[in-house]
Amino acid sequence: MEQKEIFKLIITAFHKKDLPNFKPRDFETPEINKVISITGSRRSGKTYFFYQKISELLNKTTKDRIIYINLADERLYPLKLHDLQYILEAYFELYPKNKNKKVRFAH
Repeated sequence: MEQKEIFKLIITAFHKKDLPNFKPRDFETPEINKVISITGSRRSGKTYFFYQKISELLNKTTKDRIIYINLADERLYPLKLHDLQYILEAYFELYPKNKNKKVRFAH
């Protein structure tokens, strides 16, 4: 299966399922229109922190305007840098109506 189709499967799966339960963290990120990186050791809560941020975004937008892809997903491997270009292509093929709307990317 080509990478773009795998991205479509991952995006669709995220949009169809509910967010898992999580314990809210008392940690703020700046509200800027730039990429924010969250780093930390394995199993330190980074993914669930993203779920918290996505939950907050859902108060402002619809889930179909949020892209969440876990780049550690084994279906993506071997993942090459140039494969990342297919994320937005896959997304906008699934949601062409969002082409001129603000879309958030989380990982």
